[in-house]
Amino acid sequence: MKIKELVQEDSFQDFLGNIISGRKGDNITPNSNNSDSPDDSNNTAGATSAHVEKDGSIIIGNQKRSGGTISWRCNNPGNVMYGSFAKGFGALGSAKAGDTEPVAIMPTLDHGLRMQMALWRKPMYNNLTIDKGCQQWATGVKKQGRGSQYARDLAAGAGTTIDTKVSDLSDDQLKGLVKAQMKWEGYKPGTVTTV
Repeated sequence: MKIKELVQEDSFQDFLGNIISGRKGDNITPNSNNSDSPDDSNNTAGATSAHVEKDGSIIIGNQKRSGGTISWRCNNPGNVMYGSFAKGFGALGSAKAGDTEPVAIMPTLDHGLRMQMALWRKPMYNNLTIDKGCQQWATGVKKQGRGSQYARDLAAGAGTTIDTKVSDLSDDQLKGLVKAQMKWEGYKPGTVTTV
């Protein structure tokens, strides 16, 4: 299955629910109104604008996302930088946390995860080992060199080793890698209020 088909399949919603809930087999998804869900990304569906407040809160559509981490506030669990690639996946703008590069603000978590998975399938990552891909993804990991904990954890999430080429990962393995990466990139929910 190609990434284009993967991100369009219905089971991708189940995957999203499993990632944000941290539980396997539940039916919580960003499109549900289940109050047990730790994320309220569904409320930003259809958003066409985003605004960064002075306090770091981000308003996407009519939802103000405060606290949590930048990856959560931006619906961007991979902290993918803002640019033409992100715009192609619906990015509404960008936000910064400290001295980092601006990351894309996505309309929903679903948009952010689809973008993250598609980026791993681009030649700049797909043709590399997990270890080299992690070094390219995160500047701090590159400084650590071969066999960083980041790379080992992402490889473990995929059920393989750091020397496995990303192109050799099945779609299910890539989903496991993305789930592990979400934790490393600091995805932690904050508070959502309607404005």
